[in-house]
Amino acid sequence: MVRVETNTGLKVECALDTRTYHKGVKVSDAQMAKLNISGDAFHPEWNYTITPRNV
Repeated sequence: MVRVETNTGLKVECALDTRTYHKGVKVSDAQMAKLNISGDAFHPEWNYTITPRNV
């Protein structure tokens, strides 16, 4: 894990994920509809937030 802090106080953490993931996994429209996802005002197709659902 790498942790960096800028002079202005931005803190960033990153780690390399070496796991193997299957290609071509499809997410159904029903599964997508269950996500609590909201797009950002700037390029919502790239920038979005997923928050926990109230179960």
